[in-house]
Amino acid sequence: TDASTATCGGVLKSVAGVPLYDDADDCCAAKFPWVDKALCEEYSTLANDGYTGKWYVSYEDEVCVKDCEVDTVNDPECGGNPSDVSARLFADAAICCSSMLGWINKDTCKSTSETGAAVAATGSGDWYVDWSKSKCVQDCAVGTAGAKCGGLADSWDQLYGSSSACCNRLTWIPLAQCT
Repeated sequence: TDASTATCGGVLKSVAGVPLYDDADDCCAAKFPWVDKALCEEYSTLANDGYTGKWYVSYEDEVCVKDCEVDTVNDPECGGNPSDVSARLFADAAICCSSMLGWINKDTCKSTSETGAAVAATGSGDWYVDWSKSKCVQDCAVGTAGAKCGGLADSWDQLYGSSSACCNRLTWIPLAQCT
């Protein structure tokens, strides 16, 4: 097969009732609106060997992976094509992490997604509720932020940009005793 017919599925003998489209973009928009536009176009044209180069979430591994050929040695971020064609795709790992894995520390998620290894745990400096103490504490490595440091937040801890935002979660605790 030469390159000009590489994506041709054959010649239609009868097109009665079969809508034809000028390009993959039009077909994808009309017939597959639930599939990410870039993924549908790539599957239709195979312009980049079937890969978009965009990022999608792997909930099983709690990371974002890149839609590219799997190569764990040279490209640990590559996860192959998404198994779910309705998966949302993102331009980079950081956007994927913040959009789809918001409960995971953004720096840890981005680093793990891009390199396969987490960055050294330093914490975000944001605030979270330590439910065992009914107080708001900072997300940081113990001993790095003084008395307000509660250690590194767990992946399930909701992070807040300020102590007052965190304290709003503990409505029954007086503000002066919250931190």
